[in-house]
Amino acid sequence: MSENIFKILKIADKEDVISNLLVHALNKVPSFRSDFLELILYDWKDQYINFNAYTRTLIPETGVPDIVIDIEQKKEKHFLIIIENKLKAKEGTDQTKKYSSQEVINKLKNKFEIDKVNKDYVFLTLFPDQEPASDRFKKITYEDLLKIEYKTNSVIEKLLSDFFKIVQEFYKCKNINSKDNIYKKLSSVLELDGGYLYFKSLIKSLDLDKSLNVEGFFRMNRSGRKIYGARISKPVWHPSKMDLENPKKFEPKKDYNIHFEPQYNVLNGKLNLYLHYEVNPYKPKKWVNKNIPERRYNEYWATREKVQNKLKNKDLVNLKISGRTNQIAKATMDFQNKKAEKMIKSTSELINNVTLEIDNILCEIGMM
Repeated sequence: MSENIFKILKIADKEDVISNLLVHALNKVPSFRSDFLELILYDWKDQYINFNAYTRTLIPETGVPDIVIDIEQKKEKHFLIIIENKLKAKEGTDQTKKYSSQEVINKLKNKFEIDKVNKDYVFLTLFPDQEPASDRFKKITYEDLLKIEYKTNSVIEKLLSDFFKIVQEFYKCKNINSKDNIYKKLSSVLELDGGYLYFKSLIKSLDLDKSLNVEGFFRMNRSGRKIYGARISKPVWHPSKMDLENPKKFEPKKDYNIHFEPQYNVLNGKLNLYLHYEVNPYKPKKWVNKNIPERRYNEYWATREKVQNKLKNKDLVNLKISGRTNQIAKATMDFQNKKAEKMIKSTSELINNVTLEIDNILCEIGMM
């Protein structure tokens, strides 16, 4: 069995490299091109005169789309497809909204010296729950690409085969088995960060109170320590957001956000379950002191302290009252040598117990 080129070079997670691979396959391998077009355009049956795919086409004053496809059809009409490729990075600010504008299409028409066009937009993502900012973009995942044929008997077949083997390994990480050694699964060293996909599946597997929602995920590195995180909350725990253009109108009993923030440290195998009570949207203390009137912030802080003190009196097992301006409590769970079934159960119970008490406290002080 030959060694995997992408593993040797450690480039499987490099978006520019994979965009280059896809574009080369689209331009040189007819079977790959045909299956790809049917995948992204669904009922693609049209004939074309010329096909050209490009990487990183510069659009002045707008950006550089990862892939642009120009398909010359009959009667001098062209089909333009803009593809945003997301392996690990998040979407830039309103990136897909910018790329789906008529201004960008006009600039591409000028660049390619074409007149009549149809257009389409594709958001190609590794993570199934990642969504484009623009609803004009169709989302497809790398898992969808695994269905594509690419028999060529050339070096491109080897490259595609090697990359898609890594993609297959990655998607296996979305499956949770009750007997999984959770630490080993989350610490798996895979080229496309399968541990993060497993963490997402794990959080989604929690048996939470029906009022709670998993509102988002994140990952970060702190001094070389990889952290996977999530945010769990409910609408009544963040009733409104302050107007950042007029923070003097900050509402102490409305512009707050209570949420759980589980953060998993990949290195030590521990999950810190933070409970936050912060201004909404979150701003650091320095910003708050400068922008929110002292009287209004003092009222907010008095309410926050009241919630924190009442929660402390509940004496919940494993929950430690702690924190400064955003955190009010914390629980730590060690995932080493633990089975998924046990950790899902204990984490779910803790979150649900704290949720019940927070709701009771908010009702008691007239905030629910």
